[in-house]
Order: sequence, then C-alpha cells, then structure tokens
Amino acid sequence: MAGFQTADHTLTGRGQAVLTHAGVVTSEFFALTGSRAMLGRLFTASDDELHAPSVVVVNQDFWAKALGADPHAVGKTLTLDGTSYEIIGVLPRDPRFFSRIPDYYLPHRPSTVELSRRAAHGSMRVLAVLKPGITLDQARSDLNSIMERLAHTDPGPEDDHRAYLEFLTAERTGNVGDALTMLMSAVGPVLLLACANVFSRLRDEDPLSIPPARTK
Repeated sequence: MAGFQTADHTLTGRGQAVLTHAGVVTSEFFALTGSRAMLGRLFTASDDELHAPSVVVVNQDFWAKALGADPHAVGKTLTLDGTSYEIIGVLPRDPRFFSRIPDYYLPHRPSTVELSRRAAHGSMRVLAVLKPGITLDQARSDLNSIMERLAHTDPGPEDDHRAYLEFLTAERTGNVGDALTMLMSAVGPVLLLACANVFSRLRDEDPLSIPPARTK
C-alpha cells in the first residue's frame, strides 16, 4: 500500500520564482508503479519518518528543463516554499499515475498534530495491490473493521467514516466502460444490417455467387 496526494510549491533560487507541481507519496509508491531511478535513489521507508531530512526526487523532464540535465544534480538542493530539499534521485520515466505529471516527488509524512490526533487530517488516498485470492469486497470489509476499531480506541468526528475502494482501471475510466457497452449495443445492429444489405445486393447482382439452399 502507498499513500499519495498532490501539492503545488513555489520554486525559488533558480532565477524567477516558478509555481511547480509535486506528487506527495509514501516510499512504497515507486515499487507499486514499477519505477526505477536513473540517477541516485528513490524513497525508502526511512524517508517517511517525521523528522527525516527533507528530500526530493525529480522527474526527468523537470531535471532537463529546470536543472539543465545536470549529471551531478544528486546532492544539490531545491528551495520549495522557502524550505531546502536535497535532490536524491532522478526518475527516467514518470509512472504516468497522476492526471497531471508532477515536476518532482516529496515524501508523504504526517505532521506531529496528525500523529497525536486522528481527526486532525483529512481523507487519505491509497494505491494498493490485493493479496491473491482476496476480493475487493473482502478488502473493503477488512479496512472498515480497522476503522471501527480506531473509532472505538480514538473517538472523533469521523467515527462514522468508512473506506471507499475501487479498481484503478474503474477509477481511471469512470463511466467510459458503460458508454462503450452502449455504443457497441447501438453499433452492432447497424453492422449486421449493413452486412445483410451487402449480402442481398450481391445476391441480386450475381445469383450464381450464392449457393442455393439445400432441401431435404
């Protein structure tokens, strides 16, 4: 499982201030999306820790445009919203997961307040792989059981909240699947009608081309 979200930050210290776009992810995100570093490394579990150093992984396009494709970019820094982040890696190929490709990735870390009080944070989006043999309904039931236990041990205004799960393909395509089904239902009879017309026309033009029906 990997948590993820997006955020915008102002990049300074490299000419004119520029608004940039970040993917904020936990360390498991890159493994789940099959990503590998072209330079340096990607996030590890230690980067998810609250007081870990501020680090950033940059996308290859951003590395080329903003950093001049510097082969020694790893170890240098980016200043985002006034905070300095050390560049630890460059992605050779963006996983194409977000609808808008991030310029870079930052570790997804809970704040001190969020760690001390469950109600201090909003909803979290999570990418996960189902264990073999487990259905989506079973996973949903399992997560809801966890949320019920949390509501009992740490009561708050979100006690009645429950997990929402869907397959990634369904989330990405939305109602496209239903629309395609309707389209095929509408197109199918048209194709059959067109084939019938062609068959009829060929038979009228050249009766010998159509073998006669057998009779008993």
